[in-house]
Amino acid sequence: MFAMQGLPGTNLVSFSIRLNSNMQAVASLEIATNNPSTFAFRPLGNFSMMAHVNGFQVVNASVWNVSIPRGAFYLSAEALLTPSLINNNNPGALMMFSNFIARQPTQLIAKNASCSNMIYTPAMSTLALPLMLPGASRDLLVSAIATLDLSYMLWQLLTRFAITIPTRLVLHNPLDAPVTVTRMQFQIFFQGNEVLTINTNLMYDGSPMRILLPAQSTTLTFSVGGMANVYGFGAMYDLLVLFLESLSMGRVNVNVDGMMDIQLADVMLTLPYALMDVPVCPDSNTVGCPMH
Repeated sequence: MFAMQGLPGTNLVSFSIRLNSNMQAVASLEIATNNPSTFAFRPLGNFSMMAHVNGFQVVNASVWNVSIPRGAFYLSAEALLTPSLINNNNPGALMMFSNFIARQPTQLIAKNASCSNMIYTPAMSTLALPLMLPGASRDLLVSAIATLDLSYMLWQLLTRFAITIPTRLVLHNPLDAPVTVTRMQFQIFFQGNEVLTINTNLMYDGSPMRILLPAQSTTLTFSVGGMANVYGFGAMYDLLVLFLESLSMGRVNVNVDGMMDIQLADVMLTLPYALMDVPVCPDSNTVGCPMH
């Protein structure tokens, strides 16, 4: 039986997430594999496997009207992303999505297979397919555009010992489904020091903020408050001056570390997010910052 030999050479050819007609998130996978047995398996009928990350089930993938020929072949599978499996209490789901937005691969193991043709069920139950889920092809955070008013900043510094820099974020959604960002909490580092904190949980009027990212598109968000960490610059504010001067000249690269809350259809997750060398430009000169 091929279940004893496995299906060698299994690779994930393509992966995407979209919305179905019921507005639910669905993962589509195309898998290239190989049947080394001397005979074909026709028909298996409807076929399903459970995909696991680090031992935690994340989806149940289904293939309809399956036949497995001898030699190389392809399978096209779909998996509904359900809140019962894709949630903050599932370490495997958090790892899969965190790795994806960080552009890192994730090892999936598809196992516990079953099919509607009961003749092949014993063979299917022992089958395990390793699949490498790729990370996103582009960074979620593309760049940031800051509004600089140096006289107003100086007034804030002298009167409030705090500086707020209105900042717009350029965000890219790599999925074939819209994503809503309901919160971003980032620490911004310049030359190893935390210089800015961005928290989009509340807007200036106290209402929750929601950033809708259409499928496969880049969005320039409305302004969010970037609170400068004055204490992190030292007593003489040398780093503050360097940061603002560099920014006013056209571009500063910063490191970002924090987390975000996202909603994908009826799935909601809190994910860590970190990225190095994010370009920040003043709104008066955005040439050095990608906008799409």
